[in-house]
Amino acid sequence: MDISVGYGPVLWGVDWGHNVWFKLIGDIKQFGQEGWIEVEKPDGVSKMVNVDVGRDGHVWGIDDENKVYYRHGIHGQQVMGTHWAEIPQSNFVDIAVCTDGHVWAIGTDSKIYARTMIVDDDQVGQAWMEISDNVCEGGNCMNTATQVTCGGPNVMVIGTNNRVFRRTAVTNDNPYGVGWETPAGLDVDNMWAQVTAGENEQVWMLHATDRNVYRYTGDSYQAIQPGRFKQFNCGNWMLVGVTAYNEVYMRDEYSHANPDGSDWKQMTGSMAFVSTAEQGLVWALDQVGGLWLIEGEISWEPVIRNELVGWTKVEDGKLLQVDVGRNGKLVGRWNDGQTRWRTGIT
Repeated sequence: MDISVGYGPVLWGVDWGHNVWFKLIGDIKQFGQEGWIEVEKPDGVSKMVNVDVGRDGHVWGIDDENKVYYRHGIHGQQVMGTHWAEIPQSNFVDIAVCTDGHVWAIGTDSKIYARTMIVDDDQVGQAWMEISDNVCEGGNCMNTATQVTCGGPNVMVIGTNNRVFRRTAVTNDNPYGVGWETPAGLDVDNMWAQVTAGENEQVWMLHATDRNVYRYTGDSYQAIQPGRFKQFNCGNWMLVGVTAYNEVYMRDEYSHANPDGSDWKQMTGSMAFVSTAEQGLVWALDQVGGLWLIEGEISWEPVIRNELVGWTKVEDGKLLQVDVGRNGKLVGRWNDGQTRWRTGIT
C-alpha cells in the first residue's frame, strides 16, 4: 500500500491491513572514505578551501589564507602527483583550470585574473594579469565576479548582480579573450549561485534559491530533477556534486548521446567540495579542508535487492503511510489522522 526507503539502506512499509513493516536490506552505516586516497596538503597549510582539475589532470588549489598552489609531478601514470608548490603573489578565492591549460582566478578584491605565459613545458606560467577591459552590457560592467569556471571554449563567471557572463573571442592565439557577454536566455539577475563549464562544452548552473541543477542548452536552460547541491563540477562527460549533507553524487550515463544523463548515483565518501576533469578522476576537499582523490572505474553498492524475505512487522493495523529520511528518521500518518515520529531509532 505504501513503502519508503531510507539511509542504510532500510525499507519501511504499510500493507493493506494498515500493518507497519520494516526490512533491513544492507548494513546501516555512514559512508567512510572508502575508495578515496588522501593527498597531503601543502607544507604548513592547515586547510584547503578550493581545488580545480584541468587538462591532463593538472591541479591547482587555494588554502584558507587565499594562497594558491600547483600540484607538480602529475602525468598519465601518476595522477596524484608528487608535491605542491606555492604560486607567488596570489591572493584568490576561486580558481579554474581550463581545457587548454590556462588558469583563471577571482581575487579577494573580486577582480578577475588570468595566469600568463602558461605553455606545455611551464604549466605554472609567469604572472597574474588583471582582466579589466571595462566592457559593459546593459549597465552590467564586468570588472568583478564571485566565481569562475572554464572548459572547452568557455570561460564563464558569476558576475555583477549574480548574472552568468561568458568571455568572448577566446582562441588559442588569444586565450584571454576580449570582453564579456550574457549567454542567450541567461539575462536574469540574482538567479544563479554557480556555473560550471565542462571540457565537453557542456554548461551547467546551480540555482541560487532551490539549489537545483540546470543544464544550459544554447538559448535556454532545463532543470535536471532531482538534484539539490551546494556545489558541483563538470569535466569530460563527468558531472559530480556534493549536497548540504556532504554526500557525493555523480551523474550516471552522462554522455554525448545522453547529455542529460539518467540519474544521480551516490559515491562513497563524505566531501564538501569536488572537482573533476578526466572521466573517473575526482579531487575533493573534506569538511576540515583535507585533500582526497578517487580514480578509476567507480562501482556502486546495490540499494535494493529483490528479496521476498527478511521483513519484520512493527505495528499492527494502525498506519496509512510512512516515510523515512536521513539517519533513519521515520514519520507515519496514522488511521486517526495524526502524524507521529518513530522514537528510539539510532
